Amino acid sequence: MDHDLVIVGESPSHTRPKGMENVHFSGQTSHILWDELRKYNVTRENCFVTNVVTKVLPKGVKPNREEIEDGLLQLKKDITREKPVLVLAVGKTAASAILGWDINMDSYSGNTLFSERLNIWVVPVLHPGAIARNPNLKSQFADGIWVAIESLKTIKKSMAKSKIKV
Repeated sequence: MDHDLVIVGESPSHTRPKGMENVHFSGQTSHILWDELRKYNVTRENCFVTNVVTKVLPKGVKPNREEIEDGLLQLKKDITREKPVLVLAVGKTAASAILGWDINMDSYSGNTLFSERLNIWVVPVLHPGAIARNPNLKSQFADGIWVAIESLKTIKKSMAKSKIKV
């Protein structure tokens, strides 16, 4: 099934509710992401949701290069299958892995960038966990989601004008 938007996080959360162990972005802070996306009629059902790293990591442990590279192989397959127009990279780890360089979220959150690594447009946004820890970042996060939605619309229009199959 084709999805215009793919949402990519770091790795599965430790805080997913019972029965939601295989559902990405279902942990304690996921409501921040979904509440913002719902403002634009984006739901879990009309996008593809995944993570760069497929396994749950111990709390406080960041993925290593091998785990990220393994995850990127699967992500490339997912993107080939889903044929998205845009990737919403949630958090520094996801954005850095997709773009292929260590991204500074203060500078790049909410910008539309092209990933040559995955041959797709990407909008990095702050992770909902960062918003939970510092509510003052909420407007920056909301602005990033808005940019992603507007970029998605613009890219789709451009593709339609050039008669490129979406």
